[in-house]
Amino acid sequence: MAKFADRVKVTVDSSTSGTGAVTLSTAVSGYQAVPSALDGASIRYVIELGTAWEIGIGVFTHSSLNLTRSLTSSSTGSLLSLNNTAVVFISPAAEDLQYVEVYSSTSDLPSASSNHGRLAHVHNDGAVYFAHGGNWVRLGNHSDITSYSNATTSAAGLMSSADKTKLDGVATSANNYTLPTASASALGGIKIGTGLSIDGSGVVTASGGSSSSSGGSLEPITTTKTTATAGQTVFTGTWKAENISVFLNGVKLQDSEVTATDTQITISAAAVGDIVEVVEYGAPFASPYASTFPTVTTGATAVTVDYTPDKVAVYKNGVKLRGGGVDFTASNGTSITGFSAFVADDVVEVVEHGSLAESGGGVTTYANKTAIDAVSSPSEGDLAFDEDKNVLYIRAGSAWERIQHGGNVGPQFTTTPASSLTLSSGSTSTITAVAADESGFPVSYDWDGISGSTIYTASSLPDQVTNVSESNGVFTLTPSTNSSHGGSFTFRTKASDGAQVSTATTLVDLLFSQDITTPNTSPFNSAGTNSFDVSFGAIANTSGAGFSSTLSTGKYYFEIVIGSTASSSAFIGLCDDAATSVGYNTADTVNIYASNGRKFPGNVTFGNSEPYNATGDIMMWAYDTSTREVWVGINGNWYESPSASSSLTVGTSSTTAFKIMFSTSAATSYVGTIITGNGTFNYSVPTGFAAH
Repeated sequence: MAKFADRVKVTVDSSTSGTGAVTLSTAVSGYQAVPSALDGASIRYVIELGTAWEIGIGVFTHSSLNLTRSLTSSSTGSLLSLNNTAVVFISPAAEDLQYVEVYSSTSDLPSASSNHGRLAHVHNDGAVYFAHGGNWVRLGNHSDITSYSNATTSAAGLMSSADKTKLDGVATSANNYTLPTASASALGGIKIGTGLSIDGSGVVTASGGSSSSSGGSLEPITTTKTTATAGQTVFTGTWKAENISVFLNGVKLQDSEVTATDTQITISAAAVGDIVEVVEYGAPFASPYASTFPTVTTGATAVTVDYTPDKVAVYKNGVKLRGGGVDFTASNGTSITGFSAFVADDVVEVVEHGSLAESGGGVTTYANKTAIDAVSSPSEGDLAFDEDKNVLYIRAGSAWERIQHGGNVGPQFTTTPASSLTLSSGSTSTITAVAADESGFPVSYDWDGISGSTIYTASSLPDQVTNVSESNGVFTLTPSTNSSHGGSFTFRTKASDGAQVSTATTLVDLLFSQDITTPNTSPFNSAGTNSFDVSFGAIANTSGAGFSSTLSTGKYYFEIVIGSTASSSAFIGLCDDAATSVGYNTADTVNIYASNGRKFPGNVTFGNSEPYNATGDIMMWAYDTSTREVWVGINGNWYESPSASSSLTVGTSSTTAFKIMFSTSAATSYVGTIITGNGTFNYSVPTGFAAH
């Protein structure tokens, strides 16, 4: 039987070639690698190599990331000859899915022995059959049901006429009996058990707290979920070790795979991002938790085990199966039948959770959540079961809180919040998250912030923001205008389905505008703050340029306005902050010629190239030091849009910061101002950039 895992898609190692086994590499962005829980398992894989494809079953070895290959089908009819451009992901094939096929008559049905558990529709009979025990068994139609009339004193129906006569003869209020008040020594309205006390008026009080005398939780079901770091093996918490189940990415681990105490569990090394979930079945269960691993025989479809019907969950190789005859049938208390034929190394676990201990009214069943919400005057601690979604709620305060159980995962982000966000004082910024719940429960959003050991919430904001609002997963952050509040914190987005919470983090950085200065050294005539005054006695094509102070690191925008002294010989550009002797023709710089707007080195003409040799001309500069890209515009017209990649780059792979360079093609002088975020821009700051 092939095994699966969610969202697995990986590249292959560079050593992979030919038609033999494949060595897996890292996960494709947005997906996960094959989880360690599938070590040694047969998994259904799909390989894509360009437009070619291959589907098959292979055995996965986690320690070496090796995957064997056994062909089911392919675009070539045989195993593909692979190279390191191939991509491997996990997905079921058609044969892994069960669906109902249509046949004309029963004689057309395939072998029942070879199709155990399958359903088929026989058109001539107008009926559905299922394969069991080597035979096709016909399921009854509604028209096959025998109808009965109501019983009367003269005719038998759902009861005999004699019984109906007896019932009609029972006197009104014949069973009018008043139950006496219970006492500490006599039965009455209730029976007092361990952990309860009663006063003379029959008032019952629980003598325990949030945990039982044995250390177990008094909550029926308690879930502790942790997102693993790379290689993590130990996960801590508080529970009763003998009452827990442990799930790794939704797959239940066997007892042999877990070492548990009342305060921690130890498993094999987890991968970064793995979800480890500890579920405790607490003291309110009359028999809290029992786990049995019955003997499994290869080829068999049943196991022998003692259990209480309707109180068990059945796992095959860690995956929870569906009961009621879908994946198994458990009805007689001594055997469980209806499995698909076992193969070598299959493991079956039967978990009996017991029933809730008798305490007051117990659990009340309702058709759906709407019916639960309609309950009049519920009491704190009331339990309500939603038959529509098969989930349990507890009344807490003024709301019904859903109790998590089993191996279901929390909401999954379909739009993951950005990993980083730069705030600019004076304008709001947003963080967007969209999450979906696999069981269809509504998702709500919340947030908190972290800086060191400090936790921030809406009532205790970090210095960097003055307000955080949320609407449908879009968080709007209003930055502080206090320059002393510059810095960063981690913003944690929370998506909850009412029982479980999934999180994603964004590093938020508040930056304030920085002035750009020029020195009082040649070719500058004087020092300047957000201004320049240069004079050249000779050409400065490969050396002799003057430099500004170091520009801020990141994605920023500034403007240069040509002053009263302009020059057609001027060159203004950006260079590596480490440069000491360069000119407008030096490699790895970006310079714009005032005479015609062409880019140097290279004397390149852009579609929007235009001169800036007149007083009042405005140069627009945007840059990204992480990619070394530069965008240039003159008088409101960009050479290349900052919303797309730029063809202009500064420096080399070792460049980490820029500075402005001033040079010339002839002896000349020119002056101007530099507009940063401390001034007023003539044009809008491009989206995604901050004011310098």
